[in-house]
Amino acid sequence: MAIPVPVTVPPQCKHPSCFDGRMERSRFTLAEVQAFSAVQLSRVEVFACPTFPGMFHTRARRGWRI
Repeated sequence: MAIPVPVTVPPQCKHPSCFDGRMERSRFTLAEVQAFSAVQLSRVEVFACPTFPGMFHTRARRGWRI
């Protein structure tokens, strides 16, 4: 008989700005945001996650889709 493996679900954001429609926006650390290229930063706006301090989300700038 197989031993059941517990499934862990990462905590989710609670603030509406953290969602794009029904899906949660990806979270990035400060180091990951600092590693974005100039091209990536020209296409997205980075904003702080109100639920998880020290984490960031991105949203597409006007005229871009991500």
